[in-house]
Amino acid sequence: MSCQKDCSNSSLSKLLRQFYNEGKIRFYLSEFAEESERSMKEVEDYFIALLSTGKIEGKLELRCPNCGKDFGLFNRISEIPESITCEFCGHKFAKAMEYIEVVLEIKKPFFRDQENISCDNSQESSQQGPIDEAIE
Repeated sequence: MSCQKDCSNSSLSKLLRQFYNEGKIRFYLSEFAEESERSMKEVEDYFIALLSTGKIEGKLELRCPNCGKDFGLFNRISEIPESITCEFCGHKFAKAMEYIEVVLEIKKPFFRDQENISCDNSQESSQQGPIDEAIE
């Protein structure tokens, strides 16, 4: 891995730890990308590695495009009906990615006690946590 990618992942790991420490264990992927000031692709790549470890769980949330009512969480896109009528406002709409948001949830226990890992090898901790193990 290049230092640039290591530093980027380190900053994403730091933000994830901050979310966790603040009790924010369920959050939107788009919210994380916005707060990290990283591209959606970079954030998606980061979480794909974590999803494969089982340390993070991903769900899909469907919302009415008219009133914003939440229709709940789905495990797979195939579970979402093709045609939806909002029970709140009566709006009818077809399933579309623009009405679906990725929701991530940190599964406990997630973090081990560890020092921050930096790109400077002289300051790098020899102890790695689950995030670092997942992205190597």
